[in-house]
Amino acid sequence: RKVPFLLLVVVTIASLVLSDMQVFSIIYSPIQTFTTALHEIGHALFCSLTGGSVTGMTIVSDGAGHGGLTFGLGGSHFIYGQTGYLGTTLFGCIMLWLGRRQSFTRPVLVGLGVLLLASVFFYMMPGLYNKPEYSGQIMSSMVIGVLMAAALFAGAKWLPLQVASLVLLFLGVQTALNALHDIVVLAQITLGMHGPASFSDATNMAQETGIPAIV
Repeated sequence: RKVPFLLLVVVTIASLVLSDMQVFSIIYSPIQTFTTALHEIGHALFCSLTGGSVTGMTIVSDGAGHGGLTFGLGGSHFIYGQTGYLGTTLFGCIMLWLGRRQSFTRPVLVGLGVLLLASVFFYMMPGLYNKPEYSGQIMSSMVIGVLMAAALFAGAKWLPLQVASLVLLFLGVQTALNALHDIVVLAQITLGMHGPASFSDATNMAQETGIPAIV
């Protein structure tokens, strides 16, 4: 059974409206962490796929304007440096496409949970000895990653199919919209609109290519 396209439109509009309401901030905080995790996993996966190794990963704020960090050695930085935002966009689109087909809902939720658990053990955990200066953030990221995976597994197992499908669509919409929103914020940071600029995906790519970060 396919979810009506109109429902996807309604979920998208509701997401945009509710995101501006303070009362829903408690809901949007874990969703923001979820999308941050997908962003960092996007970096990490393509670091691995291009022959590099991930020496650590976080999905919590470092207090310096970064929602998460991925540390890689080797591989093609030109590719994996871009796949945070592009990866989040891809994840969001896949979730929306598969989320409209209810037969895929539970497997996709389980798959997302497996992806998060794998990132905890293969990408975050190595940072405990490779990046000891970030150990506090890494430990917090690991706990949050396991909790998010458990929530996805629980939703896949116990939520009614219609509700689980709606949850997946909501996560997909939030992930896709977050990718667009974060690119706007990235541009603002690059222009110095958020105070003194630190490193970002844009400045890292500028160092790699020589193309100005704002581009």
